[in-house]
Amino acid sequence: MEVLARSRLSSKEQLSLPAIIRRMLGIQAGDEIVWVKDEAGRVRVEPARAKSLADLRTNLAASGFHFQGKPATDADMKKSIADLARKKHAGR
Repeated sequence: MEVLARSRLSSKEQLSLPAIIRRMLGIQAGDEIVWVKDEAGRVRVEPARAKSLADLRTNLAASGFHFQGKPATDADMKKSIADLARKKHAGR
């Protein structure tokens, strides 16, 4: 195992990500990273990426979820979003 860089936790519990690591991950200011614990208990750092619809389908299928019913239309989804927004912001 090769040590690429070191970081020190500040008194505010913040870390600076060394430039070599930022370049390796292909990230820049404003990007997010995720900390992943693998099966062996090791922690990995990875750039966060948006989940694709295929990723979500795969995760749902792996969890044993099977959709039953008719697919929602765009109008159904827009109405549900509007209803939730009204409910969340009601009384403000």
